[in-house]
Amino acid sequence: MFNAHDPFSTEILHPVAARTATGNSASIDVRDYIGKGKVMLDCAAGTGTTPTLDIVVQHSVDNVAFIPVPGAVFAQVTTVARQQQIGLDLDAAHRFVRIAFTIAGGTPSFTFSVQMVGWRQL
Repeated sequence: MFNAHDPFSTEILHPVAARTATGNSASIDVRDYIGKGKVMLDCAAGTGTTPTLDIVVQHSVDNVAFIPVPGAVFAQVTTVARQQQIGLDLDAAHRFVRIAFTIAGGTPSFTFSVQMVGWRQL
């Protein structure tokens, strides 16, 4: 049952979509989140010739200049579907969070989504 007063919250960093080129997600404001969160990747197998997908979580104080969050890197995805999760210290993260993804290979394509879950202060 849905409880509107439950502080547990899910944010979509990257909706399910097929991607063929390197890019970044839109950022989310995490200033109201506390404690430890998780970032979860759900990715179908890549297609193309030796396709690779690398995803790193980045953060920013001003929503302009982003840097990698230390240790917040997913294992590389290739031709095997993967579901992964990594921890994210929301108390240490800067105000804005996004993902940066790098896609390489011959005509590569990956269908994936990334979500963040955490506790929001009420």
